Amino acid sequence: MIYLRGIKKRATANSDEYPFTVPLIKGLQELTFDNPLTIISGDNGSGKTTLMEILALKLQAIGINNSSFAQQKRNSVKNCENSFTLIRSLTAKRNFYFSAEEFIKYIDWIEEEKSQARKAIKEIDEEYKSSSYAAMLAKQPFLNTLMDLESLYASTLSERSHGEGYLDFFDSRLISGGLYLLDEPESALSYENQYALAVKIREAAKDNCQFIIATHSPII
Repeated sequence: MIYLRGIKKRATANSDEYPFTVPLIKGLQELTFDNPLTIISGDNGSGKTTLMEILALKLQAIGINNSSFAQQKRNSVKNCENSFTLIRSLTAKRNFYFSAEEFIKYIDWIEEEKSQARKAIKEIDEEYKSSSYAAMLAKQPFLNTLMDLESLYASTLSERSHGEGYLDFFDSRLISGGLYLLDEPESALSYENQYALAVKIREAAKDNCQFIIATHSPII
C-alpha cells in the first residue's frame, strides 16, 4: 500500500539558507515513492535526515517524544514547510517518525525525570519529618510523575539493550495501514537486530504499511 506518492518542491522555493543549502534538498525538484518500501541512502551530510524531517513536518507525523531536542530538529526545517507539496493517494491510519537518535535521548529523558522525582521525594521526607500528612501532600506531584513514567511501556526499555528496546518500542507502534519514516535506525542496532528489523518491516509492508527509510545499513 502506498499512502505518500511523492514530495515536490515549489518553483518559488529558492533560498541560500538551511535547509536549501543541503545537497539533497538543493537539487530536489520532485521525489516519488512508487513502492511500499523506499530506501534513501547517501553520505553523511548529503541531506537524508533533513529530508526525513521535512516529510515528518509536512505529514504532522507523531514522533518518539516532544523533548527540546526533538522540537529543535523540527524547528530547524519549519521555515521551509510551505516550500514543499506532498503528493498523496490515501490517508494512512498513522504517520510515525522513528529516529534512533531520538529514541536513545527518549530513554535518557525518562530515566532523568524518574531520578529527579525520587530525589525530590527523598528531600521532602527529610524536610517534613515532623508531619507525615504535610509530607504526603508535598510529595504527591512527584509520586504522580513517578507513577506515570513507570506505567509507560518505555520505562522498562532502559533495562534492556538499546537494540532490544528499540525493537520492542518499534513493535508497540506498528499498526496495519500505517506510514512510517525511519531515520538511520541502524544507529541503535547490532547487525543481528538490523536483520530482525528488516524482517519486521517486510512483514508490516505486507500488512498495508508504507516505509520510507534513510539508512547507511547494507542489511536494511
